[in-house]
Amino acid sequence: MPLPPPDADILFPPSRSGPAPQVFEMGLVLGGSVSAGAYTAGALDFLLEALEAWHAGTPPHRVEIPFSAGASGGAICAAILGLLSRKQVRHIAGIDDPAYVNPAPTGNKLWDIWVNEVDIHPMLDTSDLAVGGPLPSLLNVQTLNNIIGEMAQFATSAGTFDRPYFPAPYRMAVTLTNMRGVPFRLDVPGIESWSGAAYVAHDDFARFAIPNGASEAEKRPDEFWVDPGLSANGSDYVDYTIYATYAAASGAFPVGLLARSVQRPSAHYLYRPYVQPRENGYAVDWPQPEWSYVIDPGSTQYAFSCVDGGVFNNDPIALVHRALAGLVGENPRAPESATRALFMIDPLAPKPAHIDPVDTDVMSVIKNLTGFVTGGARYLTADMALIGDPTVFSRFQLAPTRPDLGLVGEIALAGDFFEAFGGFIHRDFRRHDFLLGRINMQNYLRTTFILRGDNKLFANWENRPDLIKRFAVDFDGARIMPSDDKSQYFLPVIPDTSYLGTGPIAAAPNTEILPWPMNSFDPGSLSGAIEKRLDAVLYALQKQELPGFINGLLTGLVGPGLSGLLAGRIVGAMKAEMVVKKLLSPES
Repeated sequence: MPLPPPDADILFPPSRSGPAPQVFEMGLVLGGSVSAGAYTAGALDFLLEALEAWHAGTPPHRVEIPFSAGASGGAICAAILGLLSRKQVRHIAGIDDPAYVNPAPTGNKLWDIWVNEVDIHPMLDTSDLAVGGPLPSLLNVQTLNNIIGEMAQFATSAGTFDRPYFPAPYRMAVTLTNMRGVPFRLDVPGIESWSGAAYVAHDDFARFAIPNGASEAEKRPDEFWVDPGLSANGSDYVDYTIYATYAAASGAFPVGLLARSVQRPSAHYLYRPYVQPRENGYAVDWPQPEWSYVIDPGSTQYAFSCVDGGVFNNDPIALVHRALAGLVGENPRAPESATRALFMIDPLAPKPAHIDPVDTDVMSVIKNLTGFVTGGARYLTADMALIGDPTVFSRFQLAPTRPDLGLVGEIALAGDFFEAFGGFIHRDFRRHDFLLGRINMQNYLRTTFILRGDNKLFANWENRPDLIKRFAVDFDGARIMPSDDKSQYFLPVIPDTSYLGTGPIAAAPNTEILPWPMNSFDPGSLSGAIEKRLDAVLYALQKQELPGFINGLLTGLVGPGLSGLLAGRIVGAMKAEMVVKKLLSPES
């Protein structure tokens, strides 16, 4: 049995003590998103705005975000959040904000990247295929490469801003699908000359810490310390380009976007404890990789390529839960005793799909299995059971809602069609989803991210009856007049100070403050660019040395007019889905 690594008990205690009495800890879980990252970005934009306003003076209680973790587009949002942990930006107010119409940079990377920059037109450009060589990906990723550089430049730009709700260092993790895999050997005693079978783990993640003034002594041995000035200190001291590259790797949609090559110290993998239940408690194992399968003896570095972290782990709940509660600890769940919580932002929260009992043909099986695999990567049943339990106040989930249109879950997003790539095809869809994220977060903070009035977090509110009267709500989030009995009302963990307490507390979207982007874009205008990209992709595939069967299949299928036929099918599918979503008139 491998021995625990150094400082294992310190880094991974069985349980963690709670925060100070007037401090509430929230760990952010940012789910995978594809183009729906615009929704997560908008939600984070308002969260930062509310935290700034609440902590501007001397609030009666504070909030801290000690850890966040993201998958796919959520990983990119978590990385941007890290850049903003000591930067000030202007927030995007709504459709009256000049940024709504003008795509010029605002300095707010949540808006600039997700609304202005990640667009289908440069993804269809063929310049990446003009130089020959193997096909890198179906789509051109130069825009994403530019974003990596843009994030690094922003991080090192002048100016700092104190955000006390982000402890120093800011810690985050991104999930990864490790294409090379981490090998482990299974020793089987009693079989002569047997060295053990191997299994390979592809479900991976990477930890990062942005110092923000913290001492290097705070560094964990299983994380990257993001400080360009210390890059000579070792391979786990990295600059912001590597930091952003890992986030992009987590968002590398398989085949569609470029798989990313990265490198890390092999010692990071010594810190992956595995908890096994026992009759009278539990045991912790420390699996050690069998590196002889993949790296040279004596090497301390492990290089690999990776794609979208959402393939295996689309909602990294366990990472955040351990950061808050410890290996086997629990967060207090009752509304009067909760001191910390997992806060999930899940833009692609779906409704159950209807599966016909007679769907036995090949295409139905392929289609349904794809959905099953995606759903299985998103959630564990136990996680969802706790989130859906109305008596649990240690887990919260923000998901898209447009009650004015009767839409709940991912269908409330304008860009959720075409396997959630729809937002990439037009800015109107992304800006809708960003602003919906802001409005939904505002309403959630007012009505749902709440604790009972007798929770110790609100002990100092006794001297502020004006605040209690302003923000008190009932269990369902409706505004009420508070009584002397604190157990009869609820108060917000993060009060939205823009609420003046003179009317209904809910902040809900409607067509005046957030128009639904009907008929704002005709996907037929993409036909030429899609056909040109397909031509270049098929030509690149023909030039590659492919296995005989695939090469023969391509030779038999590729011919004049194929790209045009496929482009027509793609555009037709887009139009059909947009009509169903009421983004396009049927006669268009």
